[in-house]
Amino acid sequence: MKLTARILIVLLTVCYPFAIYYGLQHWGSRALVPIIALIGGVHLISAIKGKHSAWIWVCTCLAISIWTWQSNSTIGLKLYPVFISLAMLVLFAWGLFHPPTVIQRFAELKRGELSPADISYTRRVTFAWCVFFAVNGVIAASLTVAGTTAAWALYNGLISYLLMGALFCAELLTRHRHHQKHP
Repeated sequence: MKLTARILIVLLTVCYPFAIYYGLQHWGSRALVPIIALIGGVHLISAIKGKHSAWIWVCTCLAISIWTWQSNSTIGLKLYPVFISLAMLVLFAWGLFHPPTVIQRFAELKRGELSPADISYTRRVTFAWCVFFAVNGVIAASLTVAGTTAAWALYNGLISYLLMGALFCAELLTRHRHHQKHP
């Protein structure tokens, strides 16, 4: 169930901006509460099965659902990508203050114990991802408050993923060079 839940969350999250955009064009905010409730429900299953961090997402989705239902506003629905960027920022930044970093953990799975140079490298990569998630969150929040729904959907459903992919590819190239210098 863990893998199925993760795949479902990723699919729902990736499709979310387009579903919200389409839904707002045709039905309005309240009619879209079931989408965020579905995401919260998948997180609830994970939380019940023992993934304690999923409770944060259950509460977040519940708060968005209640806010959207009560206010009949698009703001709550549009904040979900902001919360995702914020969560990723916290996850990555946590490792900078309480090592090992997320990137270091992944590297150790692949390479085993890391050298001091490798650990330093993973910290720099983690910092770069923190900057990305902070900037991404600010842009998503700005578009939530001041942008059109079309601009919000385009950024959160396509541009942010392209930027994330570009950063990942740049990191792959940098990692290749790092491993040539520090085998």
